[in-house]
Amino acid sequence: MAAPRDIQLGDVMAALREDHRNFAVLLELVTEEATAARQGRDPDFELLADIMHYMSGYSDAIHHPAENRVYELLAHSRAEDALGLGRVEADHRELTAMTREFRNLCDAGKSGAALLRKRFVDMADAYVERLVEHMAWEEQELFPRADRLVLESVEVAVVAANDPVFGPKPEATFDRLLERLREEVDWR
Repeated sequence: MAAPRDIQLGDVMAALREDHRNFAVLLELVTEEATAARQGRDPDFELLADIMHYMSGYSDAIHHPAENRVYELLAHSRAEDALGLGRVEADHRELTAMTREFRNLCDAGKSGAALLRKRFVDMADAYVERLVEHMAWEEQELFPRADRLVLESVEVAVVAANDPVFGPKPEATFDRLLERLREEVDWR
């Protein structure tokens, strides 16, 4: 993992918003696969496993720590903007656990294990709903608070890393996901 480096907060906030847009694209694919399962078709567990490995490898390891650092800075810089920030770490822990559980389920499906369709659909729906709710809360409530610090040209130390799917150098391990994104989503 790369060492933390100081980056202008405005750049960090732009990257976090871009991450949310990228996550929304992936959540659309998860929803499509849950819909396929609901209709009696087999979901593409290889694709889903790629998505969930990305979400656990990038979102949980890079994105959430960057958000946590921004919110920590916000809490220390602007007491009036700290309301509700105590919920962030608990949300991120919950999302990390949900990501891990859904990733494991998708890995099992990819390896050919028999899965209950209802369990898969319920877990996919819960994961998408919870992550969408969390991102909406951040974008509507927390990001605007951090934007006020941007005007002060604050620097924040975060880990800078290449996004293995949406970054300038996508990793070959995500070729199937990249192919699906190019086919179905207005992307690159």
